[in-house]
Amino acid sequence: MQGLGRVCGVVVALAVGASAAWSLPEDIVPRGDVSYDLLASLSAAGRLKNASVADFFRGDRLYTRREMAEFVADMLAVGDVAAMPSGTRSQIRALVVEFAPELRARGVVVPVIPAGDAGFSALLKVRGGASPVSGDAIARVSVTSAVGRDAVAALSFGNYRDEWYALQPNRGEFPPVETAYIRLNTRAVDITVGRQPLRWSPGFSGALILSDESASLPQIRFEKGFSLPGTVGRRVGRLYYTQFAGQEFENAVPNADPVATGTRRYVFGRRLETAGDRGAWKASLSETFKSTRLPGAFWGFALPFYAYQNAFTDEPNRDESRPFGFVTGGKTYPNTAWFNYMVDAQLTYRAIPDRDATVYTDFLIDDINAPRGLQGNATPTPRKIGLLVGGYCPRIDRAGRFGLRLEYATIDPDTYGSASPPVAYALDGTPLGYASGGNTHTYFGRLDARLSDKAKVSAEANVRRRRDANSPGTSGNRFSLYGSYNLNRAAFVGARIDSISGDIRLPNVSTRDETRGEVSFGIGF
Repeated sequence: MQGLGRVCGVVVALAVGASAAWSLPEDIVPRGDVSYDLLASLSAAGRLKNASVADFFRGDRLYTRREMAEFVADMLAVGDVAAMPSGTRSQIRALVVEFAPELRARGVVVPVIPAGDAGFSALLKVRGGASPVSGDAIARVSVTSAVGRDAVAALSFGNYRDEWYALQPNRGEFPPVETAYIRLNTRAVDITVGRQPLRWSPGFSGALILSDESASLPQIRFEKGFSLPGTVGRRVGRLYYTQFAGQEFENAVPNADPVATGTRRYVFGRRLETAGDRGAWKASLSETFKSTRLPGAFWGFALPFYAYQNAFTDEPNRDESRPFGFVTGGKTYPNTAWFNYMVDAQLTYRAIPDRDATVYTDFLIDDINAPRGLQGNATPTPRKIGLLVGGYCPRIDRAGRFGLRLEYATIDPDTYGSASPPVAYALDGTPLGYASGGNTHTYFGRLDARLSDKAKVSAEANVRRRRDANSPGTSGNRFSLYGSYNLNRAAFVGARIDSISGDIRLPNVSTRDETRGEVSFGIGF
């Protein structure tokens, strides 16, 4: 950012870093999250009303945190958890810990669940159909366990990404262990250490700042709920703060700038958000960075990220733009090729509470222009922003048989990119943000329908166009139809048809335009 853009970035970053979670109730629970496995296993055991394995393992369905909390709340309302088998208690305990903020917002008294033995879930789906899916198996195995009185551990592994990952042409390039963490809840702060997928967005078609497209990061994460004092606190309600620090390794980039050489990559993020227990409006403010270095690591945790970058970047003849330069102790770098910063704001409004109808927007700033005359002698930075707007109603009709989601996203050219390839906002070529990257208009729609107690279908349309025809980008269409039929509470048969054209890709698609189909049989334990 330059000029006014630099000033605005610092102001926004300061607002985020000023206080010391979870996610908005309308946020999408990321693909690969162990919650899907737990709910599939519990539904197979008959613990969930009006749900089956297919709802969590069909391959196309993602839920919001609010919807996940509804499943958990219904389960708590109809059964005495303390009397359930030990392994089942561990599974429910893990879900209650994860969705406690949403449960409290619903008025649910969050129970103290006695620790039990480890709970296991196993999900298997066999598929067959047109090339490239001529026949294969998708499997997930998960284990959850209480650790002492206040901690929960989770492990899941499998090849579930082979089914949905749409950008990487070769399958099997992701680690089989996507989730492996231990979470300790204390009165002061909740701490998570390990691998866990993160997705900060209400967008079903993708998340602008932090998505689940890339493999999960090894990380340490701190989460804290708190309330502001006085009248402000009563009006705003409870707030949540999240901060994580992750590290990954990528191949060295040939001819990289000297300050950005090597294979180590750091990805940090923090988020401040409302809890959803006051009014219909919810909001969050987030910032992240990817870097090849971590000078003064303590300051990376303590300072707003944009101020941290500013403190350790020594640009000749621009010392006046380094208000935090006093923290460096003389150790600075001559340019920003080692650091890539993002800031994001989200706002949701629950328009029709009894239908859970919600409208939302997600706004990302990578770089932004300063107005003419305020740039000084600096080279103007091209504007790089993204905007996603959408609406979701899971119960269009009173019976809740139909649900509809509509979204539109527009992202400037070069967003997520960088003049320094090592800190482009991706890991191993997979976006950390929106799946299509920059230079795109995306139109997305999804309709879910419950035809009977056993049969469900969904239809999706994804139309993508390049925003600037003279810049690199992807264009194409994908139309998909999914269906499942429950043989019993633990097994289902499914079918899927995809019509793909242009640059939108599915795993192992080798032709430009293709229509393909598949059938599957799935079972859960």
